[in-house]
Amino acid sequence: MTSNLHGLEVIQVLREPLLLAVHRDHRLAKRRLPALEDLSGEPFITFNPVDGKYFHDKVDSLLQTSGIRVNYVQRISQVHSILALVTAEQGIALVPQSARALHFEGTVLRKLKVKTIYTKLFFAWRKDNVNPALPDFLLLMQKHFPLPTTSTLERRSSGV
Repeated sequence: MTSNLHGLEVIQVLREPLLLAVHRDHRLAKRRLPALEDLSGEPFITFNPVDGKYFHDKVDSLLQTSGIRVNYVQRISQVHSILALVTAEQGIALVPQSARALHFEGTVLRKLKVKTIYTKLFFAWRKDNVNPALPDFLLLMQKHFPLPTTSTLERRSSGV
């Protein structure tokens, strides 16, 4: 789906759930579907509220609205750094599902027994963009992500 926002064309490229990241020896790694309440009091690694604001706000909102109090031990901006600390048994974390692709040995990712919270990734470009590479880039995006049809993207990128 594309939308026009203040002169920008915007396409949602990806929608993915947040997953619990724990060390393979952690008690929650043994549970197939841990409950959100199980996170209470745990040492917790989260996203930096400035550099990782989007993910920080998603995680913080989920915990606060659920009344879950965790023990924040680190705030970091990058997913791979968060997973490295989880692997080093420094705490647990909530990370986007795409973190699975990083393959951190010793870290287990689990869905939570909770209404799923999704993170989203968008691609945006100026509606009046005349860059000749834009149509080809949009076609490349179409090959790798479930975007609107090619003809719709071509019309949008050419300003039609």
